[in-house]
Amino acid sequence: MRWEDFEDRMVAVRASRARLPELLRNRHAGRRRRPLTRHVGALALLEATAAVRGELTVGDAPRLLADRDQLLFRLASALERPDVDGIIATADIIDDLLMLDVLDEKIVVGVMNAGGPEGFAASSHDAFTGYDAQTIADSHLDGGYIDASIDPDDPGTGRFMADVGRAATALAANGVMALVEPVWRSGSAEATTDERIRAVQMVAGLGARSGYRWLLVPVTSDLDEVLRSTTLPVVLRYPADDADASAAVMREHVARPGVGGVVLSLPVLYSDADDPVAGVVRAIESVGEPRPGAEGR
Repeated sequence: MRWEDFEDRMVAVRASRARLPELLRNRHAGRRRRPLTRHVGALALLEATAAVRGELTVGDAPRLLADRDQLLFRLASALERPDVDGIIATADIIDDLLMLDVLDEKIVVGVMNAGGPEGFAASSHDAFTGYDAQTIADSHLDGGYIDASIDPDDPGTGRFMADVGRAATALAANGVMALVEPVWRSGSAEATTDERIRAVQMVAGLGARSGYRWLLVPVTSDLDEVLRSTTLPVVLRYPADDADASAAVMREHVARPGVGGVVLSLPVLYSDADDPVAGVVRAIESVGEPRPGAEGR
């Protein structure tokens, strides 16, 4: 994909958004879908959730995310590769990519809760301000992403966990993957192994159905212990910094039972200023050939 051609396509996207918003409904209905998992390889998903949290900086570079055309160019270029399986994103980005015709045969996971930047509200939890389960099903998306932050010092944690359970149950009732990220937050200290395991097991037990539920967990030194704490399929978040060390860790852990794929964060897309897919290629090659995870549907 050439930038010069992409600029022309973005002119058409902006015109369609203003004049023909009903096209989006048709694009959702007509998108060609694929099975969540296949017999060879594990999922490689892009993650584009930073903008809705008010983040503009990638790494040490300020305001990179202020240029939406550049972000979409990098996402679209990566999604055109057959070894990139799909994306986790908010409705605006998903709709932009639909109009750019790059989501056929891809796994599309809609963000359900992203209530604002860290410290924006009194609660440490992300409010459900994005997709709801019924809209995800009606839009023919393949999953819903839920950030399940557990803060034992926040009195709203109980109510928030109930919301997470209801959302995951509703997704499962529609036969749609719930990709839930268990995060233990307690002050400024990094979570301990016990806290990470508690978060995984608490989130795994929420709601009335556990089918179609996947967990998103970061690569950590105690990952083996975390993986042994659940039978749910797991997607690993690929670290954006310290690439050599993270590649070694990923090669070691991606073949573990229950690991169904990796998530590539936005810094991977911006790691090369001139090449929108160089970082993605390096990240996918660094983990070798991921083995299939548990079947999700």
